[in-house]
Amino acid sequence: KIEVIYNGIDTNMFKPIKEKEKDILDILLVGRLSKIKNFDLMINALEDVPFNYKLHIVGDGPEKEILEALANKNKIKCKFYGMVEDKKKLIKIYQGASIYCTTSLNEGMSNTMLEAMSCGLPIITTNVGGAKELIKENGFIIRVGDSKELLKKIKTLAGDKRMRNNMGKKSRLITEKMSWENMAKSYLGVYRE
Repeated sequence: KIEVIYNGIDTNMFKPIKEKEKDILDILLVGRLSKIKNFDLMINALEDVPFNYKLHIVGDGPEKEILEALANKNKIKCKFYGMVEDKKKLIKIYQGASIYCTTSLNEGMSNTMLEAMSCGLPIITTNVGGAKELIKENGFIIRVGDSKELLKKIKTLAGDKRMRNNMGKKSRLITEKMSWENMAKSYLGVYRE
């Protein structure tokens, strides 16, 4: 008999704030800047988009210079933060975003996605790892490597603030069930059984 217990999240630390009115879509990616994360897919997808946006990339790794050069070449409005070890600063970055995206070629159950969801963000993710367990009317799952589908979903969310808000609320509700307290109870239940 197999019991599955998902990753936990500190829902008291990672929490949403009331979104300020803004006329820009802040798109967030968090992760190691490596080929497997496939961040260049996002940079290529955003070339010549018709809406006001800013791409925020948090993380460091071997692909950093390549991604920075690609963003400059494609004239992408992008901010690279590097590694953010200060949790308070990282949480503020999540809270300031409009949507969270993962473009990974391979992933388990993404902790960064859980953090984004706990901060009340709608999600766009590739169909890898634990995506199907986490995305339940709180975002979109796209095919790996499909930049056209990625851009289509970004445009959908860019043009519908109400949808973003509703998906963000659903993200938060999902993670509330995955709080450390609830996950600890799950482990204790299995242990006692």
